[in-house]
Amino acid sequence: MAKATAEEAALTKQKIIDTAVSITLTQGFKEVTLGNLAKHIGISRSGINCHFQYKADIAAAIEPELTTILHASIDFSSCDSFEATWVRAIQFDVKFRSCIAALGPVIPSSIGFESLVKKINHGDLSHRQEKVYKCLGYALVEIDRIARTE
Repeated sequence: MAKATAEEAALTKQKIIDTAVSITLTQGFKEVTLGNLAKHIGISRSGINCHFQYKADIAAAIEPELTTILHASIDFSSCDSFEATWVRAIQFDVKFRSCIAALGPVIPSSIGFESLVKKINHGDLSHRQEKVYKCLGYALVEIDRIARTE
């Protein structure tokens, strides 16, 4: 069997990342396993392992894409804009809710919290922290409530 070219290897790696993001958003990160990825992509588990030795490596690879999904729905221009867009996204954006629910195992909570606080452009630090805490708590309760009614 011929060795894959660098271009083919890069395409395979991106396919693994895209599939891991999809599985994470639809089933949760716990379902991102070598076997599950291999089944969805149609390659061997060892083929996945050539690109990602550990599940933590996959988490690191999908984190930027999950963060992009999260940030796309949020207005970080002020604390009030952050809160309003966060609430709207929780209520109406399924992909955003899935992303929030999936991020726990991918990004440690304290790092996610701090990155949201830093991203809000206006307001003193304590006010930004208060808004992020409030929105995270809101997400925790509302995502569970919405899931139970769907």
